[in-house]
Amino acid sequence: MRQAICDTNVITMTPIQSRMARAALKWSIDDLAERAAIGRATVARFELGENVEKSKVDAMKAQFAAKGIEFTGKGRGRYGVTYLGMEKTDQ
Repeated sequence: MRQAICDTNVITMTPIQSRMARAALKWSIDDLAERAAIGRATVARFELGENVEKSKVDAMKAQFAAKGIEFTGKGRGRYGVTYLGMEKTDQ
């Protein structure tokens, strides 16, 4: 699996995890972009595995974390998402 690289550092959220987290929250790319205050194209590029600034990925991760999303399996070849809240999300 290809992982997005930023400034020679491996980003700790994979593109697949981002898509999984959005699915758990029933968020579109537009929803995530708006909440993270970044461009829609930035989210799309990241989820396609292209290079994105670390600050933009951190902004996306912060929005997921605020809704109870945790990323699992980093560095072990298995990647996943845990959703800690089943309360109604504001879509």
